[in-house]
Amino acid sequence: MKGNEAEYLINLRECFNQPKPRRLKKAIRIVKEFVDKHCRVKADNVVIGNSVNEAVYKGGDSPSRKLSVVLRRKENKIFVHMEGSKELEKAEKKPEEKKRREKPKTPEEIKAEEEAKKKVEEKRLMESAAEKAAIKKG
Repeated sequence: MKGNEAEYLINLRECFNQPKPRRLKKAIRIVKEFVDKHCRVKADNVVIGNSVNEAVYKGGDSPSRKLSVVLRRKENKIFVHMEGSKELEKAEKKPEEKKRREKPKTPEEIKAEEEAKKKVEEKRLMESAAEKAAIKKG
């Protein structure tokens, strides 16, 4: 996989050599092994999205023969999504949102914040002194 995103067609024919109860587990294992082979990461770092999981389990005991997936790399993990799924659209929207920049604070605002912090600290000291006096009396 070159870059941070790639589209692949995963063939699940190997899982049809298994009896029906084992086919779904084998299909998930095939997806993880495919990602391991093409992205050179361990299976522990592969995150399979709900859309892929639903596509595999859709047919009951028998998964579909092929899956068209999109692989995305974020840090050390590979995320697997079905092509055209809602999860993929959500993941695309997040980077587009711009972070709000904070305006630089004026010296007046800085002084006001420092005074507020001092008042809170003084109040805390007064309360702790009152508690100590109550303990001594009691």
